[in-house]
Amino acid sequence: MSSIIKDGGPAFPGFQQTEGCGAIRYVYGPEGQLHAEHYDPGMTLRDWFAGQALAGFSVGDNAIDCLPDEPIEKAVKRHWSLLAKTAYLAADAMIAAREKGNN
Repeated sequence: MSSIIKDGGPAFPGFQQTEGCGAIRYVYGPEGQLHAEHYDPGMTLRDWFAGQALAGFSVGDNAIDCLPDEPIEKAVKRHWSLLAKTAYLAADAMIAAREKGNN
């Protein structure tokens, strides 16, 4: 049985004048013309937190260790895969702390 991942909801929701998904509202522009705005939920808060954590991880000492006879491409993929998983663990911890009011 899989558990639901708490994503914190939208990070930057809003209405835009471009076509998209979700709710539509009609508004009058400055010259009185009616146009549609589409709701764009944006990325999730979890993705935003993970991206911020990953950006922080990439600033420090990020030496990539290659295993014997391992191509550099494989080592890089392994390295960043581990950092990405760690970033989402950090994001999950931030959302949990936020829900508990530890902000």
